[in-house]
Amino acid sequence: MLKIRTACESDLPQIMLIEKSSFAPQIQESQNVFLERMKLCPKMFLIFYEADEDGQPEISPFESNRNNENNENNGNVTGYLCAEILYGIPQNQNELKLGHLPQKQLPDDSLEISRKNECYVYISSFAVFPSKRGGGTGKKCWNLAMEYFKNMNFEQNNAIIKGFLLLVNELWTKALTIYEKSGFEKIKTFKNFFDNGENSFSDGILMKLDL
Repeated sequence: MLKIRTACESDLPQIMLIEKSSFAPQIQESQNVFLERMKLCPKMFLIFYEADEDGQPEISPFESNRNNENNENNGNVTGYLCAEILYGIPQNQNELKLGHLPQKQLPDDSLEISRKNECYVYISSFAVFPSKRGGGTGKKCWNLAMEYFKNMNFEQNNAIIKGFLLLVNELWTKALTIYEKSGFEKIKTFKNFFDNGENSFSDGILMKLDL
């Protein structure tokens, strides 16, 4: 059975294996960046894993397991997803560049006051082990994460969470299909955002799902 929990530092080796097997070197995040994101947004870095219903204790899909650094489910990791809070819809692609870190709080001077009440859950990275793809695994992971976030009690500077944002490579057609079927719509294009290597670039498609 596929389940979900929050990530802990001991998950990093598995997370990096997924990252390196899923993305080209020039667009892979570093282990240090993932660790910082985990520390800054501990409830928003998720691990998907397989649990044997007969051999594993029954765990709620939405139960945090952060206190168990030697988690026995580490070897059954299927994928990961990390997210953060964004204030308003990004207008500059540098806000979403590779290696960026989540905002700790609302900068009073750099953002318009109106953006305080226009916060989104930004899904910065999502991947599944290639060997575990197929049979709708990616879709199942995605649906688990969406349910988790929709049931999450957000308290971010008294701001209101309006929905979800994500950025996807225009060439990742399967991912685009999953997101569109989940209700996301394309709202913005960042030209040549993704480095595909050998002096080749593709656009980043910013997508939004309103709550």
